[in-house]
Amino acid sequence: MVALAGSAYILLLAFIGAFAGPVDQRVALLPRSTHFLILVPAHNEEKGIEATLRSLYALAYPPELYRVVVIADNCSDSTAAVVEQHGTECWVRNDANARGKGQALCWAIKRAWNLKFDAVVIVDADTEVSANVLSALDSAIANGARAAQVRYDFRREDGSGVPLFTVIGKHAENTLFWRPRSRWNLSVFLQGNGFCLSRSILSEIPWSANSIVEDLEYSMTLVIRRIPVAYLESAKVMARSVVSTSTATPQRLRWASGTFQMMLRWLPRLVIEAIKQRSGYIAEAACGLLFISRVLLVYLTAAALMLWFIAGQWHFSWVPGFIFAAIVSQFLYVGLVLRTSVAGRVTWRSAVSLPGYVIWICVVQCLALFGLRRDAWTRTVR
Repeated sequence: MVALAGSAYILLLAFIGAFAGPVDQRVALLPRSTHFLILVPAHNEEKGIEATLRSLYALAYPPELYRVVVIADNCSDSTAAVVEQHGTECWVRNDANARGKGQALCWAIKRAWNLKFDAVVIVDADTEVSANVLSALDSAIANGARAAQVRYDFRREDGSGVPLFTVIGKHAENTLFWRPRSRWNLSVFLQGNGFCLSRSILSEIPWSANSIVEDLEYSMTLVIRRIPVAYLESAKVMARSVVSTSTATPQRLRWASGTFQMMLRWLPRLVIEAIKQRSGYIAEAACGLLFISRVLLVYLTAAALMLWFIAGQWHFSWVPGFIFAAIVSQFLYVGLVLRTSVAGRVTWRSAVSLPGYVIWICVVQCLALFGLRRDAWTRTVR
């Protein structure tokens, strides 16, 4: 029942995202006035950070209203030197006992508190941003948003194979999961790159998220307070994607492990808070957290099938119908994913590799589920 209900729910969201189009976002006509502090956490990013900085200084926003600061955190390369040569402000942090992106952000936000800014924007060091990012965030803030997430995609680096489906999967997640959630005014979670927090939010809820998935951890605190995150598809940050399975695996493993940790820690609390506050918003956010990885539905379906065989299929003749319906829903979802793929270009060669990609994802998530994870902040090879 859970597998079927979850599959049907995700499919419903996907249909809305695929056919309803982006959420209309009002653009403030007032002069730009929000002072932004852009923090770029970087760990051993000497080779690619210049491209990120170039895109940040090409923003279509008054230059006097934003400040870029790179956090060179526990670097063993020349990241700080490259940043300073580029003429960008760089804060160097060396603390071997508190390694991690979350810790770096906590340290930087505290250090920056006496600076003049209305909102903090987080951009990863391997990212290029669209020119309208700050303009879109300024409009969202003018319309009342206190937290916002712009669209976060991966740039296609490889023409076929597993890495392509990583790009397609991210594209589909934006279109089929976050877009409909935004349209229905459901909870939207921060995604670690391209998100914005107002000074008032950081004053009310100081940054203390230090887990492997610091963005998801902080998102849960926003959900408990029923503070919505505006999702802005009109602006985009685009990170360079990995080019092989071997380089993608550590990143995926770290994310999956952290997500499972957040589920164990936050799902019970979300349910309790939903009951205490009588909040459907929080209750649905628990569903969003549970199905943030749609692969979980595959696990649930497989588990239902196994239990049916173990328990004695002759006693539960109605179970196959539910399992079949869940499988059909999941196949329809995959069809929508391929339909909304990057530029609609999925070659036969890449399509044939889809089963291998699903198996790879399942193996990685099983390893994460059984405790294999990476707590240290290590640079993902691009």
